[in-house]
Amino acid sequence: IITANGNDVLTVTNAAVTASGNISSSGDMFANNITLRGNINANGNIVGDDATNITNIATIECDSVTHDGDTDTKMAFGNDFRVEWLFGDSLDY
Repeated sequence: IITANGNDVLTVTNAAVTASGNISSSGDMFANNITLRGNINANGNIVGDDATNITNIATIECDSVTHDGDTDTKMAFGNDFRVEWLFGDSLDY
């Protein structure tokens, strides 16, 4: 068991860390490369740096895709097999 509390810093250099069970943090966690197996459950937003790509994903399930520079512009997926293009208050099919 390794514990770092308060202002302590845990640094692992040139070594592999293997964990089983839950990993939790009350602050930021930083890593250069992480390999995960199984599901990733995110109970919040996943925020990139405007340079990060998501690649090699077989399926993305979502209700809509929103333009990050203009939140009034989005592509939404309707219930009856249609794609809706939203521009401000207008709707195009």
